[in-house]
Amino acid sequence: MGDLARAIWLIGWNVWSAVFFVTGVALHVHAHVVLHRTSREESTGAPIANTVCALILYCLAIVAANRIEWTPFLIAFYVLFEVVLLVRPEEGQV
Repeated sequence: MGDLARAIWLIGWNVWSAVFFVTGVALHVHAHVVLHRTSREESTGAPIANTVCALILYCLAIVAANRIEWTPFLIAFYVLFEVVLLVRPEEGQV
């Protein structure tokens, strides 16, 4: 077994925790790049919201690594989170 495979096995990752984590990292990097290019405070809402989404995905990755059987509920939770984020009354609320 290779070093990376051994590390993933020791951490307890599975496919779903890896998907949540990698998606969170991609979203986090994208948000930081966009945020650093932004010069006006009015346009910082979307990158900050993406950073919050990345944090949620990191937490989902931890839960999925420990309780794989909760994955359908985790996916439903994240979809509900995105829906609530879409219909929030003020764009600055995150």
